[in-house]
Amino acid sequence: MNRNHLKNLQLWYQEPNRKPLILRGARQVGKSTLVRDFAKSEGLILHEVNLERYQYLKNIFVSFKVDDFLKEVQLICSNGKVNLPNSILFIDEIQAIPEALQFLRYLYEDYPELPVISAGSLLEFALQDESNAISMPVGRINYLFLGPCTFNEFLAGKGDSQILDHLLNYKIGENLSPLAHQKLLQQLKTYLLVGGMPEALQSYIETEDFSQSHKILSSIMLTYRDDFLKYAKRTSLQNLQKVLDYAPSGIGRKVKYVNIDEHTKAVDLRAAIRLLEMAGVVNLAYCTNATLPPLSSAIDSKAFKLFTLDCGILNAISKLRIARTDAKLINEDDLAEQFVAQHLRYLGNSYQPPELYYWLREGKANNAEVDFLYQFENSIIPIEVKSGTAGSLRSLHQYIHRSKSKIAVRFDLNPPSLQHVQNLLTGRESEKVDFKLLSLPLYMIGELDRLLHEITSVQ
Repeated sequence: MNRNHLKNLQLWYQEPNRKPLILRGARQVGKSTLVRDFAKSEGLILHEVNLERYQYLKNIFVSFKVDDFLKEVQLICSNGKVNLPNSILFIDEIQAIPEALQFLRYLYEDYPELPVISAGSLLEFALQDESNAISMPVGRINYLFLGPCTFNEFLAGKGDSQILDHLLNYKIGENLSPLAHQKLLQQLKTYLLVGGMPEALQSYIETEDFSQSHKILSSIMLTYRDDFLKYAKRTSLQNLQKVLDYAPSGIGRKVKYVNIDEHTKAVDLRAAIRLLEMAGVVNLAYCTNATLPPLSSAIDSKAFKLFTLDCGILNAISKLRIARTDAKLINEDDLAEQFVAQHLRYLGNSYQPPELYYWLREGKANNAEVDFLYQFENSIIPIEVKSGTAGSLRSLHQYIHRSKSKIAVRFDLNPPSLQHVQNLLTGRESEKVDFKLLSLPLYMIGELDRLLHEITSVQ
């Protein structure tokens, strides 16, 4: 499957002062395949070394002997000299030898003309391993964060160019074809079942067999569980499993440790959640009271919602077995919010760590929650998610009154629209809200930035 990140790699490759690039993301999101596809598209000779297979290279890394390393790569790959103009060096599973991270600096300094990409699935653990005490080459490397395939990439992979064009070319105020809308909703349901893990998605595109995709997703989950053994020394395997078992019922809800396991200490469960987050298996949305950027300026680190890496992974954890897309989903609300969460994390700047935020006000009689807060340029955009075609926006109004936001977004199953909303707050007739509500079908999540820019550019 062609990934949108190919464009990011092309931009990186063309930079005049190109630095080594580290691809970061969970296992099985397609980091290695992305590099191979990029090398092929650019006509480059790929020199690929997986450090899990060549542990002896550690001796070279700690000695900082760049020429010796390139000679070893030449022997391993048998593709000729590594530093030729049409070559690219790919160091995969770099976390297997953390010293290789420091070594990237010397590759850059000695051979700045050599394109170097590395990737690591459990890189966060290597960086936080006190026994290694690795010093990152600050200013000598760049990062690119990779998640599951998006819904737009799914449509492109299926070859649905006409349907995809309706998304890419839609403009505010236009009437979307009812037939295109229904076809997109049907494809959305398929994506909610299969998810965006590249291997599972590619399998479905080729076979249209949900059972094959389910087998692949189950296998990925087993890989993640095998990884537990690599970092379980920091917590218990049992606690990691408890958090995973809780995930299907806890999606999009503020985490209360008693709901995970009332007999386990909160500090132990929090440690397990943190490890799963570092591995990329779960993602957290933190509560924030910020009304202006950055959203991180007013977070409550003790209040957060839990999501999984991908809706297909969520279905695998739930042991959900679906044979047809017309089947009734038992957790449509959760899947809708999961779908938005995994896309929202990677909108915008892919060179910065992905983040998720939401707003929550708790009280005895006046609870309010906005599903997500999203920073667009210099504004905070409140976002509500609905799995159907109707739903109250009372909490959204509460946040807008507090933040004075001029634009809000609602994702649901309705065709796209833009409304000017002027409402009195419930029970507070002297106070009102005045804003633009951009209502988008869930499948338009990938067009959010473009459509927001269209609105703000004419204000």
